[in-house]
Amino acid sequence: MRVNWNFHRASVLSKRSKFALRSRASFAAAAWDWAPLERDLPRRMRFSDLDGILVLPGGRALVLEAKYADVLKPPRLPPGQWRALRDLAQTGFVTVFILGGRGSSSIYWLRELRQGADSGWMRTCTTEVRTRIIDWIKTHDQISQMGGGAWRSSET
Repeated sequence: MRVNWNFHRASVLSKRSKFALRSRASFAAAAWDWAPLERDLPRRMRFSDLDGILVLPGGRALVLEAKYADVLKPPRLPPGQWRALRDLAQTGFVTVFILGGRGSSSIYWLRELRQGADSGWMRTCTTEVRTRIIDWIKTHDQISQMGGGAWRSSET
C-alpha cells in the first residue's frame, strides 16, 4: 500500500490547527482530483473550484476567485472559468469578486461581477477589498437589516 506522505504530514498539521484552510499543506492534501468525473464530459469541459464563498442566511452569495497577478498587469482567467463566473453572477443571487495579486495580503486588482454589471479591472489594495466585502455584507445580509444579530467588525 502506497502512503501519501504529504497527506499524512498535512493530517498532522491540521490536528494542530483549528482551521485546515489556514494550513497550505493540509489544504493541498485535501484537494480532490476531479479528473475521473470529467472523462465523459463533452467539449473538453472541466470542473473548476471557487477560492472563497460566503453565503448569507437569505441566500445571497459572495464568491472570491483569486489569481496570481503582477502589480502592473491584471490576471488572466481561462475562457471557460470566465464564462462560468459571469453566468453565476447573472443569476442575481451571486456577486463575484475576481482578485489579482500575490496572496490575500497583497491584492492589486479587483473585478466585480453582478447581475447586468461588470466593473472591468480596477486597481485596488487589500484594505479596499476588505471594505468592499464588509459593505457587501451590510447591503445583502437580511438578518442585519431586520435587526437580528449584532454586526461586528474587527476594526470597531
